[in-house]
Parts: sequence; C-alpha cells; structure tokens
Amino acid sequence: GTGDWYIVVNLGEMTINTGVTIKNTVPAQTSDTALINGCDHQLFPGDVLNGYAPATDAQMTINGGTFTSGLFVVKNGDWYAQMIINGGTFSAMNSHVNGCTLSNANNCPMTVNGGTFTAVGDTPVVKCKDKSDYFGKGTGTGLNITGGTFTQTGAGDAIQTLTKDGITAPAPILTISGGTFTGTLNAKIQDGTTVNTNRLTYILTTNYTIASGTALAISPNVTVVIPSGVTVTNNGTLTVT
Repeated sequence: GTGDWYIVVNLGEMTINTGVTIKNTVPAQTSDTALINGCDHQLFPGDVLNGYAPATDAQMTINGGTFTSGLFVVKNGDWYAQMIINGGTFSAMNSHVNGCTLSNANNCPMTVNGGTFTAVGDTPVVKCKDKSDYFGKGTGTGLNITGGTFTQTGAGDAIQTLTKDGITAPAPILTISGGTFTGTLNAKIQDGTTVNTNRLTYILTTNYTIASGTALAISPNVTVVIPSGVTVTNNGTLTVT
C-alpha cells in the first residue's frame, strides 16, 4: 500500500506465516502502520474509554514474513489484543516520525520469541506505552521478549518505555529473558516532565548476555536492578551514563 494509516487491521483471529510480505511502497516518506492488532484509541471499532467492549480479544500470531512501514510496523493494542511473534523481518524506515518497529500499549499480552527488528534515525525499535488501564479478556502481562534481534541503526533507543505526565494507570510491563539488543535502554515522559520513578525501572529476572558486536547504552533516566543471583555478561559494548 501507499500508506494512509493502517495497512492490515485484525479484530478477530489471524495467523501470518513465512512468505507473506506487507509493506508500504514508500516507507521512508509516510506515517503508516503495517499491522495493528486490537482496538485502537478512538478510531475503531469503538472507543473503549467511552464504554465500548468487544466480545473477544483480537488474536494475532506471526510465524514469519517481511513487514516494512514508516510509523509503526506492528502495534498490539490499545486494548482487547493478544499477540505472539515467533519470527519474521520487521523494519521501520521513516526516521522523521515518532513511531517504532514494535509497539505494545496498555500492557496487552504480547510475546516475542524471535524475529529481526530494525529502526532507523531516532525511531525506537521497541516501545511500551500506557494510556490507560488494561482492558481485555486476558491478563495485563505486557510485553515478554524471549528472543529476537533488535537493532537501532542510528543513535536511538533499542527499547523505550513511554508514559504520559501525571497518568495514574499501571506502568508499562516489560520482561526480557533473551534476545540481542543494539541501541539505548531508555524511558521517557510524554507531554510533561514529572518523573514517576516506578515507570523508569527495569528489573532483570534472568541472566543476560550482551552479545559480541552489539552495543547497549543505559540512559540516565533509567534504573536497572540486578537482583542477587542474576548476572550480566558483557561480550559487546555496555555504556552507562
């Protein structure tokens, strides 16, 4: 597609396998989204914050394929959404918009077991954000990454949590037990400067290795907690500021 907003919208149950290509023809110049799973804020099929409630969650499984767009490549949520990604190639190509390669909203359940995720310019690769409480038929467990390669080709964020200033909704949940990351680990406040520190803390629950040839930086906005018994092994480049 040429990109207007969403190329593929899933409100039911969808499985995407190897061999599928979903892309914008000019991704570096447009602000489109390749895939969205679930109810989007105020657009369709109804506004959850004003009482809309579908009978079931949208469920999407991606086993492979190639996905390219400008703004968001894959978005899970805002609400009533569950997603599993087992593989595929995902590329966000517009460096001039506030998008990301992989977006998870309001702690909708999402698991990434594999795949290659890339973003250019200052676009983050992974973004977890909160606009409201979790709404859905499952459990608001957020994003769980067990594998995959996540590369920010510029000086931007490999992982970013984003929260609105003063919001009282639960903080974004992000669990990482595997995967390879190149970029910055960061947390940002949208529409304000008030910092709620529980939204800026990453707790490592399993051993983690920074792979050879990769570079991970930790933003000064972020606190990383390494509990007793958990180790971080650096075989690449680790920068803490």
